[in-house]
Amino acid sequence: MRRSIIAVTVAVALHAAPVVAADSSLDYGFYKASVEPIFLKKRPDHVRCYVCHSESTNAFKLQHMAHGAKTYTDQQ
Repeated sequence: MRRSIIAVTVAVALHAAPVVAADSSLDYGFYKASVEPIFLKKRPDHVRCYVCHSESTNAFKLQHMAHGAKTYTDQQ
């Protein structure tokens, strides 16, 4: 009985696991045009996302930009 409960639990867990699409790929052009500007946009009464996420030690850390730079380089 216990083995059947474990087997059913495992089957349900595997069935519910997210499936990663094999044909999806990263699109650097989309990131550069649509996502990166969100990090760099000045917010009213708040700093840009880049400021906190490049200086802090949180889980979402952005790379530092060169002093005075307005955008990231392609290498960054």
